[in-house]
Amino acid sequence: MEKDVFLKIINGEIESLKLFENKLLIAIMDIYPFNPGHILVIPKIRKENIYQEKDNTIIALFKAAEKVRKLQEEKLKAKGTKILFNNGAFAGQKVFHTHMHIIPFYDGKTAAKLSKNSVEEIYQMIKS
Repeated sequence: MEKDVFLKIINGEIESLKLFENKLLIAIMDIYPFNPGHILVIPKIRKENIYQEKDNTIIALFKAAEKVRKLQEEKLKAKGTKILFNNGAFAGQKVFHTHMHIIPFYDGKTAAKLSKNSVEEIYQMIKS
């Protein structure tokens, strides 16, 4: 099986803006964010979608989502978040490796300020 982009990131073959990782997953900045501070949480073992994941991985994903939400609120002043899984091509899935999108939402003033920054600048804000 050919490695997908997420396996290449997990294995260090492609650079990423990594926020944290543990034995089950990795959290990185989305390089094509829906909103500034959009983060992906990706299991290290490849399954095609969330429906194929083991219970312990699903639990780890949602625990990571809570950690990410706190970072987005504390560091970026997000007012809310959206958690999203695309499962299958017809649902918009482009990389067939389970991944969870955690998309922050802001009031107009904050979003405008953040949208002027690059993904890397926002990464540095979150990491600080």
